[in-house]
Amino acid sequence: MNRMFAVLVERFGLLVIAVAAAVLLHSYGGLNFQAALLLGGAFALIAMWLYILKQIAAFKPYRLIVGVNYETLWEDLKLAPADGPTFENFTFTAISAAVFARSDDQDYSTTLNLYKQIPCGAGTWTPGVGEIMTGPTFFFRPMRDGYQFGLRVQPEWWKLHSRQLDAAVRDLPLTYSNTVILGLLPYGYMPEHIRRWNQTVSLWYGFDRKQRGWKTQLQRRGWTFEDDYPNHINHRYLAIVYSDL
Repeated sequence: MNRMFAVLVERFGLLVIAVAAAVLLHSYGGLNFQAALLLGGAFALIAMWLYILKQIAAFKPYRLIVGVNYETLWEDLKLAPADGPTFENFTFTAISAAVFARSDDQDYSTTLNLYKQIPCGAGTWTPGVGEIMTGPTFFFRPMRDGYQFGLRVQPEWWKLHSRQLDAAVRDLPLTYSNTVILGLLPYGYMPEHIRRWNQTVSLWYGFDRKQRGWKTQLQRRGWTFEDDYPNHINHRYLAIVYSDL
């Protein structure tokens, strides 16, 4: 109801601007009312277009918290659990459009990416052929269609170890870069779309309609979230939280 009321207010405001401009053009510009109304509407649309461009161009700092679920990774990959936390958060603070302050072993970076070796307990590899001295690495990285996340592994170890895994993971392809892709977060949801969640509803951006589309798309890729908290999304292996600064 609040969003609908805000849209009506915005539409009424746009109408008022158009009528006011038409009255001024009619009264002081010597135009007949029909021509003045047409020009007034055009001026109102141009003003709104300039306002939208300003909003798009203005960078707003934000923060993303990327949480890695080690417990689920241990379970699905049949790795021996390590002592310590079963879930770890990594914070990325966008201090400009191209610079992130980070909470991991890098202070700053120009891209939103994460590479973290999965902590494991006792060795889970087979001695001899395919022997591995370190466990697989979990990654979250920007690619062509969105943020990919998955595993970077040693190929000989993966060929042996993956035989014991459930088909849902075992049958995932090993890429030429020795990675196994577990999922994708498409570009456009965070921060571009979700930053509008707490903003005034705009006639020019149908948030609720777009949110329904995003929900369908994300669910197909294994993401879930509560309708009241769309800035906090969850996957089997990840949780991501967006917040304004």
